[in-house]
Amino acid sequence: MFPTEKLDMVRIYLRAKCPDCAIEDHYDSERISQTFQLKDKDRIPLVIVSKSFFDKHSTVEILLRLIDDHLDRHLKSNTKGCIIITDEGIEEDP
Repeated sequence: MFPTEKLDMVRIYLRAKCPDCAIEDHYDSERISQTFQLKDKDRIPLVIVSKSFFDKHSTVEILLRLIDDHLDRHLKSNTKGCIIITDEGIEEDP
């Protein structure tokens, strides 16, 4: 499991960028990551945040990376697939 304050930072960001979505998350032991599922009438993307991302960054740095790496753009362009966040950046898996 990951520190609550780091998970909360991702939750806050996702709620701010996707206010109409229901957001659920859980620990994924196979991927050693936290998976966030966003649901609304038009989309159901998964946002997968790796352990290395949480380990390497402080709570504030997590928010700054999500902003700097333009997670909001990925959320708009990838409405059905996976968005994977690692220490190396963000990639999409349609």
